Amino acid sequence: MRVLGSILSVGALMASCNAIAQVEVRLHRDVAPLVIQDKEVGFSLKKKDTILLPNGTSQLVVRIEKLVEHLGEREKFNSKPVVVTFDAQDSVVNIEPIKSISQRSQAEEFDKNPKFQISVVSGKLEENTQGVLNASNGLTRDYLKELSVYNKENNLQIASTDANIESKSHSLDSGENESKQKDMVQYWFNEGTAEEQKQFADWAFSQRTSVTNMIQTDSKPVEMMAYWYDKASKAEKSDILAWLIRQE
Repeated sequence: MRVLGSILSVGALMASCNAIAQVEVRLHRDVAPLVIQDKEVGFSLKKKDTILLPNGTSQLVVRIEKLVEHLGEREKFNSKPVVVTFDAQDSVVNIEPIKSISQRSQAEEFDKNPKFQISVVSGKLEENTQGVLNASNGLTRDYLKELSVYNKENNLQIASTDANIESKSHSLDSGENESKQKDMVQYWFNEGTAEEQKQFADWAFSQRTSVTNMIQTDSKPVEMMAYWYDKASKAEKSDILAWLIRQE
């Protein structure tokens, strides 16, 4: 029995080691990845808040994406993209803004010297360098091309990898249970103006548990928010309303 127990213990230890033989990167809810290693992150309605990478040197291009207040209205803020390069082994790493941003003035101040706080929950972080990813001369951003130039200028070589991107409930300051209805409401909410957001919010709170009067509007974002809110379950409606309150 002791021999069997020892074998089982060794097996469990090996399995445990294999399970953590990677780097888990957890992103704050306001931090959005644009590039992971040499792969550009495509558009997705789901928030990517956990990235699993192999041990060694890792590189991400991230920026802050959130609504900020200005003159009593809310507007979308996308910060300058920042290249984060670090070396870690069997670690859990957090990436979050260095300070809270809720006003446009704070957003503008952040963009003067954009930088993120990189902290280790467990494991070891050996290096951490950051730099702004400058735009090329094209009409649109080509993050992969710009990153290639950045790495060449800074003498950095990053291995290609198939990053495993996951969304998990343990992301920093998260807390939203995911559903297509909520994802779509949040997407169209961010697409709307401050006036459209208020129009939808006022209507949604008047239809707390079930939709009895569909909103009449010429606004595409408001129409789509109302459509997906109507399709949401009672519990999902409650989550959406709670999320709306936190946007105030």
